[in-house]
Amino acid sequence: MFGALGFVAIAAASVAHGVWSRSIGDPRSATVSFALGAVVVLGFFCGAALATSPVGITLLWLAVLAQFAWLALASAQVYRWSPHPLYAQR
Repeated sequence: MFGALGFVAIAAASVAHGVWSRSIGDPRSATVSFALGAVVVLGFFCGAALATSPVGITLLWLAVLAQFAWLALASAQVYRWSPHPLYAQR
């Protein structure tokens, strides 16, 4: 149950990040964020439904990798977008 909650939370965060990316004028990042969110949700639920087969395990791992890929890409984008913390280096 808690695994499903975590995967759904990451998917919701990817949708929120996609909306934010689109609002700041970065449609490519928005599309990637939406796509990775869909991979996370579909990979988890389809993988959980087929968990007794190798295909199900592969889908679960694909969802985990998509989760980490989204987190890395979103973090890199927010890092590039945010100002430097020191006023002298902005």
